[in-house]
Amino acid sequence: MNVRTSVVGLTLLTATFRPIARSETYSVTSGVDGAIGSLRWAVECSHTNPGRDRVVFSLPAPYTIPLTNCIAITDSLELDGTTQPGYTGQPVVVISRTSSTESLYFDDCASNLVKGIRFSDSGGGVLFLYGGDSRVENCWFVSNNVGIYLHNSPSNTIGGGADYRNVFLYCGTATYIDGTNSSGNSVSGNYIGLYPSGQVGGNRNGVEIFAGSENTIGGTGASMRNLFAGHQTAVYIAATNNVVIGNWIGLDPSGTGAAENTNSASYGIYISQGASNTIGGASADLRNVIVSNLSAGISINGTNATGNRVLGNYIGTGPSGTTALPNSAGIILDGASANFIGGTNAGEGNLICSSNSGLDINQGNSNTIYGNYIG
Repeated sequence: MNVRTSVVGLTLLTATFRPIARSETYSVTSGVDGAIGSLRWAVECSHTNPGRDRVVFSLPAPYTIPLTNCIAITDSLELDGTTQPGYTGQPVVVISRTSSTESLYFDDCASNLVKGIRFSDSGGGVLFLYGGDSRVENCWFVSNNVGIYLHNSPSNTIGGGADYRNVFLYCGTATYIDGTNSSGNSVSGNYIGLYPSGQVGGNRNGVEIFAGSENTIGGTGASMRNLFAGHQTAVYIAATNNVVIGNWIGLDPSGTGAAENTNSASYGIYISQGASNTIGGASADLRNVIVSNLSAGISINGTNATGNRVLGNYIGTGPSGTTALPNSAGIILDGASANFIGGTNAGEGNLICSSNSGLDINQGNSNTIYGNYIG
């Protein structure tokens, strides 16, 4: 009896005093890949400590980390480039990778934070794979094939408002989303193809959604809008049930003029075989302003492109609704059926003006066009 009591007591004591993992902070002090104090070293150290750890930076000039290989991250991690001495709002720490693959590869881990870092000259700046609930803030992505790639990765936030704005310049695609599990992601408050000064640094494509649903591009209020400029296509959607709201496409940051776009085949929003997506809304804070595209403001294409709604947008005019900033065509429907352009409720009509053609319909049937102002 006494022996049994002692064993039970020992078991309870062991369970009660089981060690709890603590968050650790690792400092990056060397730009030499793989050296003690390097970013790779810090990540490898973090993998020995379960749970979310933090990586801070105190690099010597020139504050650049040239990676020889991709860094794979397999546990929750915070990479905080704003801790680098000299940071005043624009990234000081630069991660470069000259090969065709990504710089950072988040493999099946969630709740990560990447902030205040510039990613340059890489096949992919940051890649989240299968993880989720992560954030990318205050980063710059310059001359990458892909800035951020979300693959089967849900509930991530790219930006999140003016205080968390990312800047994407000269990339093939700024943000690429695919995989059926890539749902509930938000891309908001970013400059995509624009420097903060208003200078254009266009990407080939802004945001591309090839799979996944309930993703939101933009948001309500000035701080949540994305600014797109210098693109071939600002927003490309080949998926279902996504939302594009509150963005400025083709405008300068002041909203008073057009940002330069010399691409001869540019589109504001292009839906290819995507269904049940919503572009805009009935209230002013949901409105997209889409100007200065040399092909069309909005194009909806393909026999599977059904049930899309285009509501309350300004197409070919600035935010005031009085400034002419033409697209070549306002809206094109090409082979698409059963879509809704405008609506019967207050605010659902689109203002489409200053274009060579307001609305082009090529094949397709049962599209509803109602309550728009075209002229």
